[in-house]
Amino acid sequence: CYKASCEVKGVIDGGSVSATDLLSYTNRHPGGVSSQRSRWIIPGFFTSVTPACANYLGMFRSVRSAIDATLVEVKYDPKENRLVFLFETPDGQGAIGRSLTKGVSPKWKRYDNYSYAAIYGMAGASCGVIVEDAMSAAAVAATGAYSGVALLGTNLSSGFIKWMKFTRMIVALDKDASLKALKMQRALQWFLPTQVCLLEKDLKHLTVEEIKGKLNGIT
Repeated sequence: CYKASCEVKGVIDGGSVSATDLLSYTNRHPGGVSSQRSRWIIPGFFTSVTPACANYLGMFRSVRSAIDATLVEVKYDPKENRLVFLFETPDGQGAIGRSLTKGVSPKWKRYDNYSYAAIYGMAGASCGVIVEDAMSAAAVAATGAYSGVALLGTNLSSGFIKWMKFTRMIVALDKDASLKALKMQRALQWFLPTQVCLLEKDLKHLTVEEIKGKLNGIT
């Protein structure tokens, strides 16, 4: 308030507000602002993957293996020419799409209204591997021994850790994010044993056996 007569003083620091949070604030009902986010529903125009999608996925054999093993479900968005990775969140279905059109921004688009990470992997996997994108998380899931946890551009909070229920974590971000990986490892250590896997090449570009070798080598 900028009125000279206003007696209210002080500053409230609400921290950073994400685009997802802003969307949830605008989810209004007749009685005012809703306290719950609307559930995202898969659009009816999403289709099964096309031959072009299959050709693209063919460049990432480990990701293709996870899809073939039904560890990951993918769709195609014909309106935006995106390969869409679906995942479950505590609040419902989530999705993020990778543009197949060169030069389009953003390359990755979040479709759902939530801020949860995407998790792929075998039920009961005790170790979660934190990566940056859905394809790398899918590649981790293809090992059958680890679950891939994709940040999707968000930071993991203590609430996420409680939801994921792993007994240990490995942070395996891209090479240019090594400092971020080390900071994340120090923060997660408060909740559960966490180690860092320093990478020369993004996990989605490796074979399943190469990923296993990298992760099994972390003690």
